[in-house]
Amino acid sequence: MLKIKPLLILTVLIFYLQGIDASLPISKQARITDASSVSEVELQASGLFYSDKKMAWRKRRDVKKNGVAYAINDAKKAAFYYLLYSGTDPLLSNEEEKEKFAGIKEIFFRDETISRWISDSEDIPDKKVLLKRGTGVKVSITLKINREELRKYLELESILEKRQTIFEKIGYPQIMVISRSDMTTSTNQITEGKKQNHAASVIESSLSAKGYDVIVPTQKQFLQQLNQKQFTVSGHSQDMSYELAQSIGCDIYIQVEIAESQSDYNTKKIAATLKAYESSTARLLGAETGYSKARIGEEHVSIEEALLEAINNILNRINTYWKADLEKGLRYKVVVKLEDIQDKKERELVKDQLVDSIEELSVYYKENIVTDKTVSYIIWCNVDQYKSGRNVWRKLREAYQEKAINTEISLLNQNRKLIISSISNVD
Repeated sequence: MLKIKPLLILTVLIFYLQGIDASLPISKQARITDASSVSEVELQASGLFYSDKKMAWRKRRDVKKNGVAYAINDAKKAAFYYLLYSGTDPLLSNEEEKEKFAGIKEIFFRDETISRWISDSEDIPDKKVLLKRGTGVKVSITLKINREELRKYLELESILEKRQTIFEKIGYPQIMVISRSDMTTSTNQITEGKKQNHAASVIESSLSAKGYDVIVPTQKQFLQQLNQKQFTVSGHSQDMSYELAQSIGCDIYIQVEIAESQSDYNTKKIAATLKAYESSTARLLGAETGYSKARIGEEHVSIEEALLEAINNILNRINTYWKADLEKGLRYKVVVKLEDIQDKKERELVKDQLVDSIEELSVYYKENIVTDKTVSYIIWCNVDQYKSGRNVWRKLREAYQEKAINTEISLLNQNRKLIISSISNVD
């Protein structure tokens, strides 16, 4: 009987496993250095190459002749690997997408394929380090990749669901941009207000160019009046931006704040901080800060540079959450006040009937606030069954009235994904 040595089996197994992922980069080290472009990102990536020759002198000769070119190619692959799998907003955001991509992985990481999306790259590395006594080499390069075109390719290959398909099902989110100057009544901050308002205009322009439905708050006095009239419920946050967003009726609001700092040689750097919230639930969708280069003057240019870096990342977060809502169900906030129900046992019965009704219409729900006379829920509803908040409210009303005996539920305010209602005794 023929005996196979364990070492030989191990060697064959390693070779086989390496062959499976031969298309992937060796280093997988990269980071984004500039994301201020609408479609492109600049990355710094590291690449590795180890010669597979048997003799040490042959390995060193191989590295000297071919090492840098192979390592640069590995660095390019590492940059794409980072965009696909790593960072805070990878293109492949869930296991299903990763499994689909595995089917085209080998073709994708070929030189002729990835070169389609590299818009700028140097043949000479920024850094070069010899490894293992010259039998290996590590390089660092800077390159630009058209991330938007890469995304479109993945959509055409059915790896990612098309954004248009997602938004056709649940609609483009209505987004409002709120600058800090919108929230202040101070009259001695004219210069500061101009910066904030310019920042808001840049973001609104970027959102409009990408097809988003943008709501523009332009009259501060009008906004403050809306805020004063906003219906408040026990347990609601008193954050003015949140209440303002609910008053106007947007899905998402983005807070923007601009700050400047002194740098070397009398130059200034701008930092733009963006925070995106879901209006109905005040859920934080993402927070990003972008930075400009140090300059003398050209303040508006620095503001735009800092903002464009931050807004692209924020939009990636928003799209990721919107896609997750499509998979799990649209999220709504339901607030119910018990108006004139004095008997404690009756109030408990009403709350039980209400939660039973919510269970009927939702695929998932979470109890948010429960007080003696106010209850609040976050519910997730099937996208195909409930196209709007009005449909959700109608089903809630029908489900509750089937169970209620001496009470009825009435709508007080329905604003996008926020439903405020009351339950009272029937006269």
